[in-house]
Amino acid sequence: MTAGDTGCNGFKVGKNCYNQQQVYIIAEIGSNHNQDLATALSMIERCAQMGVNAVKFQSIKLDGLYQPELESDEFKQWFSAIELDEQWYPVLAAKCQAVNVDFLSSPTYEGSIALLEAVDVPAYKIASPQAQANLPLVRQVAERQKPMIISLGYGTYHDIEAVISACESVGNRKLSLLHCVSQYPVKPEDANLGFIPTLAAMTGYPVGFSDHSLGDELALAAVALGACVLEKHITLDRNQTGPDHNFSLQFDEFERLVKKVRNLEKALGSTRRQTLGQEEMGYRSFVALKVIAKHGIAQGKVLTEGDFIFLRSNHDGILASDIEMVQRCRTAQPIAKGQLLQWSDLAMGG
Repeated sequence: MTAGDTGCNGFKVGKNCYNQQQVYIIAEIGSNHNQDLATALSMIERCAQMGVNAVKFQSIKLDGLYQPELESDEFKQWFSAIELDEQWYPVLAAKCQAVNVDFLSSPTYEGSIALLEAVDVPAYKIASPQAQANLPLVRQVAERQKPMIISLGYGTYHDIEAVISACESVGNRKLSLLHCVSQYPVKPEDANLGFIPTLAAMTGYPVGFSDHSLGDELALAAVALGACVLEKHITLDRNQTGPDHNFSLQFDEFERLVKKVRNLEKALGSTRRQTLGQEEMGYRSFVALKVIAKHGIAQGKVLTEGDFIFLRSNHDGILASDIEMVQRCRTAQPIAKGQLLQWSDLAMGG
């Protein structure tokens, strides 16, 4: 495995570079539009207003993934309710362009790649099943030479290397790898977020997190651990019927997550200790211990540590950290008990 050719210190989509200080947030609408186009368009607009970078759908079609005659009527009925209408692609893409958010959809069958190319998606999202079990499709996507975001649920170490190799074999190194646990919802004890920095170190590619947990704390922890791409499902109502509603965030919750991530980006800073700011310097002076006369001291006395106590003061004075210098001085004038010492009270020479 080799480092990614992203052209930036992170993951690049279009002209923008995404990293821990600018996370690429994907709101996964998936099938939560309930096959209602007006609902899908409304969700795209609201997602854009929240400040996400992309919305994502799932390009799934029964006869593109299964031999229908082999499946039960019950399964076919369930699956048909989550398919993405192929007539929607240009409409969804146009809406995304209008509200300035990237349109993504995970291709799961060969025909879906052409549909996504026709609307010129800026990047491809590869779902865990395709990353683990359909490398020919992954290779066809990689040949488009566009950025690829690859979920690694189900994947073993061998599968991770295989999917990366499939992309690299056709010269595509514009990859971001998403740690993912394919449970719905995933329990915190099963999330294994510690693998995120390991994944980055062992592959050299920018990493992210596809979050199927309830709540937002795991998503925030993932960003703190280095995720530069964050994907999470969104729904209008968790109580609706469908495979993804129950573990999705509702819009008010997702909006709070976006704000938290944007604050976290600022808070993470750098690995270097920053120069103290004016406010912090003020507090530093406020809490510093200063030199105060323990008792009255005659003029001309050579000073020793026993002549002082060290306390805070809101006034300027000699700092306790300068006591060695003080002990090389004598008093230039009489000092009263409890007096806060100034350098003007002292003269050099013991």
